[in-house]
Amino acid sequence: IDEQGRSVAYGGVEMGDLVMVELDKDGETARSIDYSDGTIETRELTGLKVDTAKKRLVGEDESFDYGEKAMFLYEEEKISPKDLEPCDLLELKMVDEVVWSVEVLEYHGYIEVENAKNIKDGEFQLDEEEAVPLEEGMKVAARAGQHEVMVKGSNIETRKDTIFVEAGEDFTYDLSKAQEKLGVIIVNANVTDYKLYINGAAAESPAVLSMGEYDVVILKNGYTEWSQHVKLDKESITINAELQRDMQYGTLTVTADTDGAWVYINGEEYGVAPMQVNLPYGSYNVQVEKDGYDTFRQSVTIQSSTASLHATLQ
Repeated sequence: IDEQGRSVAYGGVEMGDLVMVELDKDGETARSIDYSDGTIETRELTGLKVDTAKKRLVGEDESFDYGEKAMFLYEEEKISPKDLEPCDLLELKMVDEVVWSVEVLEYHGYIEVENAKNIKDGEFQLDEEEAVPLEEGMKVAARAGQHEVMVKGSNIETRKDTIFVEAGEDFTYDLSKAQEKLGVIIVNANVTDYKLYINGAAAESPAVLSMGEYDVVILKNGYTEWSQHVKLDKESITINAELQRDMQYGTLTVTADTDGAWVYINGEEYGVAPMQVNLPYGSYNVQVEKDGYDTFRQSVTIQSSTASLHATLQ
């Protein structure tokens, strides 16, 4: 007897049908097979997790026990309860709230994520579901069909893709070509004609770079090296660089054609010629004096490791 109470051929009963069998007195011969009995309940549900240890189908609002001999089917083939995912659409057939037949009406596949290891603070969102942390090699169950996938990260532009998942198959979602999020480093320095290096590579300001951390170095002859570690985590950052003059020194040698002559540099007494003195690069006024002689005056510029001056007194 079918669901409308009509007599049907034996061949009308299919794998997975839940039926009530009336037996003859011998307990072995079926007098009738009825799957229209009011005690048999059929429900379509999704969002159920399988607890194989307790033999339960667990949902957010309700749960169902399933029998020791309960049958699980997909496309008329038996499957294990462990093969089910919450996204599957199931048809449950039960008696007295105990499930004896589970048929998968819409089965799942998996989205397998690859090349996510370089994405920082990544999030993965499937359709309208809550976003989850992005991990390398993660597998996300999704009902067969078309889906919208969104991936976010602090160092990439938000990526949205439409994908198609086939039942029982893995879809590889490759993030190797995820577009990096870019920012700009702007350098303001108190000198011009300097050389700028970012992470060891020659650069110019403004520099367009991927989001991340960088070592910025500025070099200029006559100035000490300037460096700073910066974090590019927004559209643009500005660096103000104050370079200090490099105090380079050279040795000035002063001699005179007369012994006992005193040497003055920029008006300060330094000793008796011949003599040597270390001075910062620059220009100096040198005087050489001795009683009975005219004062010798001359300017000298120190711009290398050594410089010399010879005084002729008259």
